[in-house]
Amino acid sequence: MKKIFISQPMNGKSKEEILAARNNMIAKASEKLGDEVEVIDSYFKDYDPKNGCIPLKYLSKALELLADADMLILGDNWEAARGCRIEFISAISYDIPAYQFDSKGELVTARHNPMVKLKDKEPICLIADLHMSPDECYIIHGSHKSCDDVTRFTEDDVEFIIM
Repeated sequence: MKKIFISQPMNGKSKEEILAARNNMIAKASEKLGDEVEVIDSYFKDYDPKNGCIPLKYLSKALELLADADMLILGDNWEAARGCRIEFISAISYDIPAYQFDSKGELVTARHNPMVKLKDKEPICLIADLHMSPDECYIIHGSHKSCDDVTRFTEDDVEFIIM
C-alpha cells in the first residue's frame, strides 16, 4: 500500500471546492496506481486564517506528515501556490517522488519551471527566458498565447531564484 500526500492550492477556495478537488485527485491516483492507496490526511479542518490561524504553523504540520509519504501528488496550478512549491521542493530534496496529472489525466513526474522572486511581487515562473548581466536584468514572460510581457529589474530586486 502506497502512502500518498496530496498538495493542492487552497487560498481563496471554499472547503467544498478544496475537498472536491482532493477527492478527485485521490480517485484518479487510486485508478492510475492500481494499488490500494493510503491518503495521508493533510487537510486541516480547523485551519482558518481569518480566525488567527498562522499559515506557517500549518505548513510545518503538513511537512511533518509529508515525511511519512511514499509519494507526493500535486494538484492543478500547484506552481502558483507558495505552500505547494515548498512541499514540492521538500519532497524532491528528501527523495520523495513527486507527481502531477497532465492534461490527459495521466500521472506524470512533477516538474517545475524555474522561478524568480522579486521583492514585493509574487514569484514569476520562467516559462520563457531569464537574462541577468551586470548591465541589465529582465524576464520575458511566456505562455501558450504570447511571449511579449517583459519585467525589467536589477540584481538588487531579486530575493531568490529557484532553478
